[in-house]
Amino acid sequence: MMQQYPPDVRSRTISPDGYWSWDGVRWVPIGPAAAVRPFRSPRLRADLATAFLLILVSVNVLDMINSVVDLIAFGGRLGSGLEGTHMLWSSARNDLVGFSWLGVAFPGSVVFVSIWVYRAYANLESIGRRARMSAAMAVGWFFIPIANLWMPYRVIREVWDGTVGRPAGGLIAAWWTCWLAGSVVGSIQIPFSLRETSDAASHTAPLLMSFPSDLLFIAAALLLIRIIRTVTAAQERLAIGPGKDVDAAHSLRMPKSTITFVCTECGGESLRWAGQCPHCRAWNTLQEFQVRKAAKDSKPRPLEPVRAQPLESISVEGAPRQRLGWGELNRVLGGGIVPGSMVLIGGEPGVGKSTLLMHAAAQVARGGPVLYVSGEESGHQVRMRAERLGALEPGILLLAENDLDAICEAIRAEVPRLAIVDSIQTVSDAGLEGSAGSVTQVRESAARLMRLAKEIGVPIFLVGHVTKDGSIAGPRVLEHIVDTVLYLEGDRRQELRILRATKNRFGSAEEIGVFAMGETGLEEVPDPSAAILATAAPSSPGTVIVAALEGTRPLLVEVQSLVNRNENAMVRRIANGIDVNRLHMILAVLEKRLKFSFAKSDVFVSVAGGIRITEPAADLGLALAIVSNEINRPMPDGLIVIGELGLSGEVRRVGQLERRLHEAARHGLTRALIPAGARAGRPSGLDVIEVRSVAEAVSAAFPNPIQSGALIKEAGLSVS
Repeated sequence: MMQQYPPDVRSRTISPDGYWSWDGVRWVPIGPAAAVRPFRSPRLRADLATAFLLILVSVNVLDMINSVVDLIAFGGRLGSGLEGTHMLWSSARNDLVGFSWLGVAFPGSVVFVSIWVYRAYANLESIGRRARMSAAMAVGWFFIPIANLWMPYRVIREVWDGTVGRPAGGLIAAWWTCWLAGSVVGSIQIPFSLRETSDAASHTAPLLMSFPSDLLFIAAALLLIRIIRTVTAAQERLAIGPGKDVDAAHSLRMPKSTITFVCTECGGESLRWAGQCPHCRAWNTLQEFQVRKAAKDSKPRPLEPVRAQPLESISVEGAPRQRLGWGELNRVLGGGIVPGSMVLIGGEPGVGKSTLLMHAAAQVARGGPVLYVSGEESGHQVRMRAERLGALEPGILLLAENDLDAICEAIRAEVPRLAIVDSIQTVSDAGLEGSAGSVTQVRESAARLMRLAKEIGVPIFLVGHVTKDGSIAGPRVLEHIVDTVLYLEGDRRQELRILRATKNRFGSAEEIGVFAMGETGLEEVPDPSAAILATAAPSSPGTVIVAALEGTRPLLVEVQSLVNRNENAMVRRIANGIDVNRLHMILAVLEKRLKFSFAKSDVFVSVAGGIRITEPAADLGLALAIVSNEINRPMPDGLIVIGELGLSGEVRRVGQLERRLHEAARHGLTRALIPAGARAGRPSGLDVIEVRSVAEAVSAAFPNPIQSGALIKEAGLSVS
């Protein structure tokens, strides 16, 4: 069935996810889509093939009995003619035996033996054996003339060698020899049987020839039954595991395994793969996930009944938060580490996730043991990093392990104050299918660690890798399982790192912590605004200071813009640290309300220091930065701009304005452009200017506007 992809994918050779290849007619599975199929027991197919082979043996025995009866009847009439009654009864018996052989036994044996061969050959790769051809081709060799004289023998021999593991001892050769010899003798017998004569001697010859043919077919069928039963039992033992009884395993009601597909964006499940998620409409996000259903006969462990109790009677004094040595980390976590919580930390490779957690482990280890589980590095490598960071504490216990069972046992045995797993993508559960990092392994491993954390009250930190678009690799439900999700952001070529909370069940989900990467690792930055403004460029066209609110903290950042003429047909809009869609909106407002034209200009905007602004309070500052660069005039020194920009050009009020103004005054800024009508205290030393529209803001920022490509009308900017 053809998969659904965007229209432009039809012209490509490989699909965007690399799972499918377009051959001009249909999508052909490659890579993960063409992965090894799961093992399926050939027992039912073997039973059906055995049944029809036994029917074939029975029919050949009946044919031999019929031949003996005819020989006795014809024995007294050799050299003379046969009577009509004898010929009639002999013909009727021969027709019945012939119909049973050609109409039932032989075609049934061919069909079900072929089905068994297909399944047994397809299982070779499932049990870790290399197959030389496809399962369909293995069956096809039985029906190709000339080639079917030796290829079926090779196919059965390959299945035996790849499954049983011991020499066949001439069993397969004897089966194939009997089958070929019986076919040859039977072919010679047919012309004699078709002769129409009443001479008893003429009927005796084919009857005598039928004996070796029947005996050879009986031997071939019995030998093939033994081959089928032996291979089937061997494949089941390999699939179930060594030392386990196959019959006992079949008598149990094993847990059922269902294959579903999980969207890595929204966590939605689908019964079949599709190019687009039916829930969130994201492309190429469905990944295979195996769900194991509990057996019907399995009984849950008896649990003591739990009674509901009033919420007011539940005490939290016995589980205080663990405070770390870094106030920035405490701020992001909501005041410290909550016992029994699970925290997921994501970030690009090399941004400093392991460094941050090693510092946190050293701080917690001063008050108790910390278990650091490393699935990516050896113990020697972790020791070297701890020495370099100055975090070599005796309370840090290191476990270099990938097996989930061993990790859980270590956490139960040590009961540390903090457990760190670096990283969740390297952990695997031996009881689940799939390699480490697969959707099944990541989801189930995180869920099991979460249950363990709640059960024994040990907080667990997980490290998660991120994908190209910045999201944590694995299913989106991984973020739903944990209590807190933190992202460590920043350019590896710069020193500032931002730890941002996107989910926090025990605190604000909008807080950030600022750190600086130095020679000895990470250091917290208690005053990030001062650190950012210290590296700000001198006042130049296209730069402006804005006040962004991250959680409860106002942050002064520098927004830069560059407008460059481009005579090409395609212009570029690039935004770093700001949503590019918001940039498009602001450009449209400037074109409509201030009569600028950016149709032939490239526009670049960036937030200095690698900071990412997500709130609209920086709209007005971004607009003034673009105007400043367009007219080539710098913003006044000591000016901060705060305000949200509406589509009609009006400046809207923002929250926590007083806190933003106090932060600006604390860092020496002297003027502020804010929305009109805002009720906020005016800090001393800060000249506050209220504006109602972007036109008034431009007039206040540039008292003597000039023309520059775009038209800024004079006389107070009387623009529409």
